[in-house]
Amino acid sequence: MAGTPPVQPPHAYVVEYRPLDRCFPPACKIRTRDVDGYADKIQEDGDPGGYVEHGGGVQSEVFFERGVLLRSQETFEFDLPAAEHASELDLYFAAEHADESYEALVTISALAGASPPSTLETTVVQGRTGTYRSPKKAAGGRFERYGTHLRLVLPSRALRGLRISIANKGARKLAIGSPLVMRRVEGRAAKQGVFALFDAVPFHMMDAMLSRGTGDARADWVRKAVAERGYYFPDGQSMGQGTAHFIVRFFTGSYFAQEGWQTMYGKGFDETLPPVLPGPVARAADAGYVTHFSGNNFTLLPAFGHPGFDTGYHSELADHPLGMLRDTERWISEHPDDDSVFVWWNSATHAPWPPGRGGPPPPPIALGPDELWKDPIPKIWKNLLEGLDGLEDSYAAIRKASPKASRIVWLGADHSRGISKKMEQLAYRVPTTITTGLSHTCGGTSEESNVPFAILFDGPAREGRPPRVVHGRTSTFIPWRAFESVFGIELGFPRTSTFQSPAFPPADGRPIWDDKVMVSIGYTSTVRASRGELSYVSFTPKLSQTAVWGLRPNMQLVLAGGPTRSEGILEEQLFHDDGDPYELNDVAGKELETTLRFRRDVTDWMGAHYDEHHHPRHRNKLVFSAPTDLDVFAPRPFTAIGDDVPIASADGRLAHVHAKELVILEGAEPVGIIELQGVKGPLVLKCSSNGLPLDVLTPDRPRFNLNVARLNCPLREGAHDIAGPGEVLFSYEPASAQPEAPGAAPRRPATPGGGGGPSDELLAGMKRWGYVRDIDDKKK
Repeated sequence: MAGTPPVQPPHAYVVEYRPLDRCFPPACKIRTRDVDGYADKIQEDGDPGGYVEHGGGVQSEVFFERGVLLRSQETFEFDLPAAEHASELDLYFAAEHADESYEALVTISALAGASPPSTLETTVVQGRTGTYRSPKKAAGGRFERYGTHLRLVLPSRALRGLRISIANKGARKLAIGSPLVMRRVEGRAAKQGVFALFDAVPFHMMDAMLSRGTGDARADWVRKAVAERGYYFPDGQSMGQGTAHFIVRFFTGSYFAQEGWQTMYGKGFDETLPPVLPGPVARAADAGYVTHFSGNNFTLLPAFGHPGFDTGYHSELADHPLGMLRDTERWISEHPDDDSVFVWWNSATHAPWPPGRGGPPPPPIALGPDELWKDPIPKIWKNLLEGLDGLEDSYAAIRKASPKASRIVWLGADHSRGISKKMEQLAYRVPTTITTGLSHTCGGTSEESNVPFAILFDGPAREGRPPRVVHGRTSTFIPWRAFESVFGIELGFPRTSTFQSPAFPPADGRPIWDDKVMVSIGYTSTVRASRGELSYVSFTPKLSQTAVWGLRPNMQLVLAGGPTRSEGILEEQLFHDDGDPYELNDVAGKELETTLRFRRDVTDWMGAHYDEHHHPRHRNKLVFSAPTDLDVFAPRPFTAIGDDVPIASADGRLAHVHAKELVILEGAEPVGIIELQGVKGPLVLKCSSNGLPLDVLTPDRPRFNLNVARLNCPLREGAHDIAGPGEVLFSYEPASAQPEAPGAAPRRPATPGGGGGPSDELLAGMKRWGYVRDIDDKKK
């Protein structure tokens, strides 16, 4: 009788070398320019883009991979050093254009000492890239119509290096997609992060899907999975009130990109493309993870955004759930044991809605029949049910291909949407239009920002994590924190309370800056902030947008602030969400003190998270009446100088000071706000140049907003740094006025033109964004 075959120990693959970036993780830092646009098109800097593509295009379906195009007989080549571990080569081949053949020769040669390379083996890859035709229902999402995937076991590298040469032997251009060298890791299974998102789903539907139940036997697989092996966050909050606002933040890992808004590169707004790609997808790739996108949201394509996925599939076909399933099945079968990040995005729940599928009626809503905006509800519901079917099949394919993987799965939405009459009748403003019928984007409402979500755990990731409900407002940034916590990697998120959850506490014990509020950003600078059961909204007026006499009375309000008024409060709203979940009762004027506290907290929050596009950096100076002992704490790293002596800091954001004169020097990141911890008694902060009071610091209120102080304190013209008892004097120098240290990177000017006169940052910003126009001979 044959014996039982021995159990094979688990193994995984991590990215050892990224040939396109010429780097070995974790020493990689992917350039943003290398994940911009397509290789067959010239980009803004005169070079080709960073991706190859195949298929019908953005209006139908398209596959894309980071890659290069090789002309006939051209070669792509790289070397690998000697190593004891096993490794494999992973890449894709296709012709540049449809209806063309391709032929590639992969040559692996040994590198030993000073001897010339000796060929070890060759592999020929041949095929033909088909012409795109609208596929039948079962044929969407099939990459094999266009190209070939190659996973090649590399020869041993013990005591020798290898040279990999990929030559185009065909007559037409050859597309090489996502070349990666994978290192085999013994003793553990793959680590997988799966991020499954639906677009614009009302929060009561998400709650039904994840917790209360849909009433649909098939769709309730999600609720059961969450109850068995997941965490449920009923009070989730999106950082963006619309898809673009969510995407630019979720995939950069911050509210405001520190080195240019890369999603808007090439659109005429901010052409400062950051040298290093920011965000968790890039940092995961740096750490050795393979990354893939499968969905139907064009904003995540390389020609629009820059998350930096290695490979991807996009479908706008009516039967895209099947296409996404086929793509998922194919991709996971090619990478079953790879450490990976996989984003599955279904926008069918967003208008215009395809037919969806039948099922039980939508879940009940805490609104009367006359308060409902009834038209979108059944359409969203039918498409959510169909999307859940597609997700179930895709998730099953992943689990089947990788049964031993340690996996976390996020189930959520990018934002919610309006389903109340209030939203249907609400006036709102976008840059070109004032109208009514707001579904989402810029209203600052609970119906846009509330997004219940859940996190599932599979395999070893589940160990020690019993199912639980995590109450309290929680940002949709937190799934990335779960990814960090479970797999022990660092994705570069700010160390502030917005990016934290008690479900995934930081392990290093470093202090966390308390943002005090949870913020969601909308179009036209709408800022929503929540704390406890209260929510506050701030609007930005724009009186010059259109002629007021051409608007109805309710529309006229949004020119000067918010869409409603509460006892004279024009630009702000305040709501009690617990007793008023759809925010029908604005109490901003009635509870004025609370409104003012929110106003201050949001201003402080902006100081912690905002970096305007000119990236000014300043030298901020505080002068006390006598040497003082205190701790200086900030949300971002800084250099502290006490009485002209640099102060060492292990954390970079916290420094203990004993000095009479304290200088806070900004570096790579802005320092918009600080805490002076250990302040004894009230301290009056005054502007050094004119003696006017700026703030009062107390043990209960130790925060000092440097941004506000700079706006209200003109640059000094002489020495006025003599503080009296109970006083602190503030002054600052713009970066352009500071001498540069030998070898230091050039500082960006704090004022346009580098002048040392009064700061005109506000005016410059207004000009850049079109609020102010120069009238002169050249610009009339």
